[in-house]
Amino acid sequence: MVGRRLTRKPTGMLCVGGILYLAVQDLRHDFNAAPAATIARSDDHGATWMWDARAPMFSGGVFTTVFFLDYGKDAADAPDAAYAYAYGLDGNWRDSFDDSVADPTELFLARVPVASVQDASTWEYYAGEPGDDEPTWTDDIAQKRPVLIDERRAHELSLVSQGGVTYLPKLDRYVYTSWSEYTFEFHQAPAPWGPWTPLLSEDFGVYPWTDARHGGYATTLPSKYLSADNRTGWVQSNVCPCAPAGMTSYWFGLRELQLEPKG
Repeated sequence: MVGRRLTRKPTGMLCVGGILYLAVQDLRHDFNAAPAATIARSDDHGATWMWDARAPMFSGGVFTTVFFLDYGKDAADAPDAAYAYAYGLDGNWRDSFDDSVADPTELFLARVPVASVQDASTWEYYAGEPGDDEPTWTDDIAQKRPVLIDERRAHELSLVSQGGVTYLPKLDRYVYTSWSEYTFEFHQAPAPWGPWTPLLSEDFGVYPWTDARHGGYATTLPSKYLSADNRTGWVQSNVCPCAPAGMTSYWFGLRELQLEPKG
């Protein structure tokens, strides 16, 4: 890391019991490695934040891209109110363009008691095989196992990236919204640990894009904007001005998505 600057980037938010938690990663300034991450807490709706500044909760590029499972407003749809669930990536938040770390191809899952979200020693990690019907957990992060493995590539780039997982209670399905530089890659599952199956792949083509048709990064499907029957949602993603895309969409913008989960 000598000579490499870091920037801090939020990767996911949780609200439970009226308390906000924000996952933040230390991202190498060239965006090609995520060496560390921690979680901040706000008890006053985001006016002030508290975290342990002595050391990150996650380090060494392991589980350093964290995003919480979206169970609706104040986690009202969570089947187990005792735990919060979070997904994580190793290495980087998306394809590492310079290959200084391995491109993410595996999605990991953890759970933590809602009373101790900021205490890394209380986190447990999914330890079963991908697609197992019954979850097994370990408190040893080195023993974690992926819930999803996707080694496909599009335009030579990996497809597992920082996105979001949203629960659709009316359909009893989970949707993982991922992306690559040029595509959207969505999966669905009957449980947080899977089995995950492809739901949607949309290739927007290489740059330049246009305002009429473009992809984006950090795709999420906010539960706030699901229709009453959960079959219509709105996808949030961004196109950074720093990308040579020929256009930009660097604000909170939503695109309608009609959902027909399979299986």
